[in-house]
Amino acid sequence: MPDEKAVFTSADGRGRSEIIRMMLAAAEIEYEEVNVRTKEELAEAQKDLLFGQIPSLKVKDKVIVQHGAIVRYLAREADMFGSDDDEMTTIDMLFEGTRDFMTKFYAFGFANDAKIKDELDAKVLPKYLPIFNKVLEQNRTGFLVSEDMTLADVGLMEVLLSIADYFGEERFAKIKKIKKFFKTMKEESQMRYYIDKIRKRPNDEQYVKEVKELFGQ
Repeated sequence: MPDEKAVFTSADGRGRSEIIRMMLAAAEIEYEEVNVRTKEELAEAQKDLLFGQIPSLKVKDKVIVQHGAIVRYLAREADMFGSDDDEMTTIDMLFEGTRDFMTKFYAFGFANDAKIKDELDAKVLPKYLPIFNKVLEQNRTGFLVSEDMTLADVGLMEVLLSIADYFGEERFAKIKKIKKFFKTMKEESQMRYYIDKIRKRPNDEQYVKEVKELFGQ
């Protein structure tokens, strides 16, 4: 990565951009965050972007858009995307699985929170937690793919942090490998820094209001 700071532009909340913040921290990349809060700021931020939408990451003269493209770029730059094609494919599959797992959490604050929790508890968590627990059992390193943290691990950690927010850590306390993985990831210096210094607040009334005003929802 270049010596100068990268510039990350996004709305001022978690949303689908939070995984980018996590990867910036995991990759130990120094950056400046620009938060868009008004329609005027949004129009200015988006006017020269390829698809006319944020988030974006500027690195030197290169501007990268689209969540997946940004996090994969960061993973490659930080050697967190596997050592060969087989590992890369596995990381990619697992990361995409974490995106499916994460989807319902984005709706908190924008829909009926009680109904969201009920659906997560009854359908989503029972489906995905055993799958990722099994992968951790099979890999036997404490991580999902290799012996080190990859993009897939960061993706899973985002979901587990969200589960801890809305259900408490006890929701996966009896799932042995998941519980150990969560503890290990929280102890990683990059993740500790992200949790303590970078992680955005949950979807509160102010954030929901800003998003609706920005994007006309």
